[in-house]
Amino acid sequence: MSGVLSRRHLVLGLMAGTAGCASTIRQSPYWGTIAAAIKGTGANPGVSREHSDSLPYANIAAWFDGGAPALLVLGGVEPDGTLNWYGADHKSISTSGPMVTRVIGFDVELRDVRFGAGWSVDIRSMVGGKYERSMSYQADRRVELLMKSEFKRGEAKDIAIFGRTYPVIEVEERVSSSGRYRFTNRYWVDPKSGFCRKSIQRVIPTEANLNIEVLKPFVPA
Repeated sequence: MSGVLSRRHLVLGLMAGTAGCASTIRQSPYWGTIAAAIKGTGANPGVSREHSDSLPYANIAAWFDGGAPALLVLGGVEPDGTLNWYGADHKSISTSGPMVTRVIGFDVELRDVRFGAGWSVDIRSMVGGKYERSMSYQADRRVELLMKSEFKRGEAKDIAIFGRTYPVIEVEERVSSSGRYRFTNRYWVDPKSGFCRKSIQRVIPTEANLNIEVLKPFVPA
């Protein structure tokens, strides 16, 4: 299927994704399919190219710095193109292009990201520009932040993702808020299509970096 979801799976995935909470994911009829696909018949085998290729769903590897990679599969595509990725441990990540817009099921959750003018799913078009976005995350209380970003093109190189090599260009995003530099996100994108194959993002300012590597891309039907 090359990462293409059936209409039934998309509908069920949307039911889980638009609610934006782990409890809804567990209640979705699609949840059992996701968990079974990731775990197989035994214990969770972790992330491997062979396991990724065996799944009939688009999938990614994701992990916070200091943790082990986890496999997440695509469970839904929202009308605006946001992709909702689910893991076997009831955690989920949503992405808009290369940008992470929700992180659900962790001690601190990214609940929402709102982009200002000029943002694009093709990050190459933002190189040299300055942009704003706001985010809200939830720990013991809800926090709202306005972030300002500047994008810079880095060098061309080849990167390896679980045994396969891809030509990419690196794009750096320097992020500040309240007039202070906060952190730098990095994206590795295909020089021809702009597709982001790998990223390292500080999706929650108080937490470790989130790493994402695309194993089987989503291919619209």
